[in-house]
Amino acid sequence: QLNPGDFCDVLIAMNPAALKANRKWLKPGATVILDEDSITEEHLRKAGFATLDPIRELNLEDFNVVVPNITEMTKAALADSGLDNKAMVKCKNMFALGICFYLYNRPEDHAKHYLDSKFAKKNPAIAEANKRAIDAGYNYAANTHQFANTYTVASGQMEKGTYRSISGNVATAWGLCAASEKSGLPLFCGSYPITPATVILEELAKRKDLGVKTVQAEDEIAGICTAIGASFAGNFAVTTTSGPGLSLKSEALGLAVMTELPLVVVDVQRGGPSTGLPTKTEQ
Repeated sequence: QLNPGDFCDVLIAMNPAALKANRKWLKPGATVILDEDSITEEHLRKAGFATLDPIRELNLEDFNVVVPNITEMTKAALADSGLDNKAMVKCKNMFALGICFYLYNRPEDHAKHYLDSKFAKKNPAIAEANKRAIDAGYNYAANTHQFANTYTVASGQMEKGTYRSISGNVATAWGLCAASEKSGLPLFCGSYPITPATVILEELAKRKDLGVKTVQAEDEIAGICTAIGASFAGNFAVTTTSGPGLSLKSEALGLAVMTELPLVVVDVQRGGPSTGLPTKTEQ
């Protein structure tokens, strides 16, 4: 996207199902990049298309639709890499990223440095393959006439000063420390590590200098029960959890209610349906 918000300037769909699911998020005149190798009768049927022409069926004629052979071009670029077919196909998202680098006039250096830091020591062949896929995507976009326009997003102008980058979990931990100081009560956190709430427990464990006490419990029930005991002893008591962890705490939560013991329960939301997906976006 060129600007913050829900609607996109460029949509990259690796298959017809992704195109259909995200069609509603396109801005007027947006660019759509669809992997031609994925447009098969089987994929179209599974995605619920009534015809073999997803572009016309989704009324995309007024958009800049580009349908490159992303999968095959990625495999061709990595033919001598020594990787098997499955590993080469996994690099196609980097091919698409290379196209975006061209569209947005962005340098490739940062992405390549990241790939080196992530894979160079453990699997240098994977790092090199992904970097080559980026180059292949960039070169494809630069040498095709299907991208009529490119965009340049200027760097934001910020006043000189000290800026802090902070996550919601870290901010929550610091807020709990501040509440403890203001209330005059020692802070206790008893929790079981569960993604994505674990960082709160980890951050609080660093603050022994503020008198914070933490317990990494063996399970969710033990975590909340230690916090209830700490509350009974006069502490500012906290327990953290996410997703299915809250269900496991429900019985002990009832105990805290019946005994009228103050307790802070931090439930960090997961993405996705049901009990959520802890580390990946909804599929």
